[in-house]
Amino acid sequence: MNQKSNFDAVIVGAGLAGLSAAMVAARIRLRVAVVDAGEPRNAAAEHSQGFITRDGESPAELLRTARAEVADYGVQLVSDSVQSGTRVESGFELKLASGTALSASQLVVATGIRDVLPELPGLRELWARDAIICPFCHGWEARDSATVLWAGTAMDLHKALIVSQLTGNLTVLLEQAVLDAEEQQLTTLRNRGVRVLVAEASALQSKKDSQGRPRLSGVALAGGEVLAADTFYLSGQMQPRDELLLSLGARTKQTPFGPFVEVDASGLSSVPGLWAAGNVVDPGAQLIHAASQGYRVGAAVAMAHISRG
Repeated sequence: MNQKSNFDAVIVGAGLAGLSAAMVAARIRLRVAVVDAGEPRNAAAEHSQGFITRDGESPAELLRTARAEVADYGVQLVSDSVQSGTRVESGFELKLASGTALSASQLVVATGIRDVLPELPGLRELWARDAIICPFCHGWEARDSATVLWAGTAMDLHKALIVSQLTGNLTVLLEQAVLDAEEQQLTTLRNRGVRVLVAEASALQSKKDSQGRPRLSGVALAGGEVLAADTFYLSGQMQPRDELLLSLGARTKQTPFGPFVEVDASGLSSVPGLWAAGNVVDPGAQLIHAASQGYRVGAAVAMAHISRG
């Protein structure tokens, strides 16, 4: 690729949202480039679930297949990171870490989110295997297991109710403030046989399986007790990778997960020609939602480009 390249659309982020947008736009013969630094959120997960026809496939294989498909339409895949973005008369100009400059009339940001996990000893080794966040993503695989759920907020109790549908052996750890404020939800959980403790997790204990991988064996509490467990649910802070969107002036809105960039039904931000899809603007989007949003954005980008003449 030359030091400066012009495209009809540049997409930042090569997850399923970004690659789906790239495919749709390229099929309408737009010149498309996708820039990605190779840091997918779900890199630690061995499998992905809930994507119909691809259930159980590894995230890496999903991306490999998607990248090959978009490449068949002439999409240029750029392994690089964006250092800065600027609005110019013709649209946008991006400077990459390698020194390359890309320009395009339409810019799509699909950079996802990063999980900010609590400082809990033993968590990193078990993350995305036995220490998980989402029952819709991994709950089936953890069904009927001895499960501990750490509820730091009232929202986590909604998750606990879902998890109680998947296992009859569930213990919920919570703070006194949550106990006092959510009596009705806790009554519902107790009626479903859920054990509720006012306690704080202090560490996750593990043992090696037959393949030498660490597997959860227990959750140590601050008071010294250890709960035998095979599965641990927690809630990390979801931090959008929205630096590029914000630097270009995109407006944000407040959500239950904090401020996220606001987009309309087509994925257009408050900045003309600047679009976004996937978790960077929708923290609750699963893989299949992200791919769908990317498709919608790709079609809208194609229409916007064609309308410009």
